Amino acid sequence: MLAERKHARSHCPLAEILVRQARTGITLIELLVVITVFSILMALLMPALMSARQTAQSTQCSNNLKQIGIALTSYELEWEQYPNGLTFKFALLPYLGHDEVYRSGESTASGVLGYEAIKDAVIPVYYCPSDRAPTRVAGAGRANYAGCFGPGHWQMG
Repeated sequence: MLAERKHARSHCPLAEILVRQARTGITLIELLVVITVFSILMALLMPALMSARQTAQSTQCSNNLKQIGIALTSYELEWEQYPNGLTFKFALLPYLGHDEVYRSGESTASGVLGYEAIKDAVIPVYYCPSDRAPTRVAGAGRANYAGCFGPGHWQMG
């Protein structure tokens, strides 16, 4: 009986035509389904990726502030005072690992010690990664963090 079924199937003209026409590609419907599934997955993943990126930038910003705080503490331990408000960004450079910029600023004849050295220097710890264009303040160069040096006085830095 099994042999008869096999024999009957092999003589079916429709089955022979279908077997002869081997598939060589994908149909338009299959392509559209794949694109749709991929688009849905991307739409679900993009907010998660953006959130992770913002979290990493926020963590970096916090680390920058922590490094500035440690540099201020180190400066105070060495000099028994906090740096002068007008030059605090410059005074902290050796404590932030930027000795070469600090040394180049020591020899300037500018009215504000070290301003020429830092006005165009890129000091990564003074930049928040969430901000694409740090503020430029006259006499302070570019930075995202402000420093207070007494009542009524503040400086971006």
